Amino acid sequence: MKQRLITKITPYLFEEYLIIPLHKDWINVYKTIPTFEVRIDKEGRLILLGPSLKRSGDMSE
Repeated sequence: MKQRLITKITPYLFEEYLIIPLHKDWINVYKTIPTFEVRIDKEGRLILLGPSLKRSGDMSE
């Protein structure tokens, strides 16, 4: 599996942990979100979308 610099927040699911290449402190933020929508992008990466990412404006700002 190739690893490259990610400029967007794209959490990866790995053994019950969320590995986020951009900033490791975001792991704690994503752990607080109970539900995720799991998507696989064109390059085969796992992308987890939380409710706050799907509904912009609910909890942000």
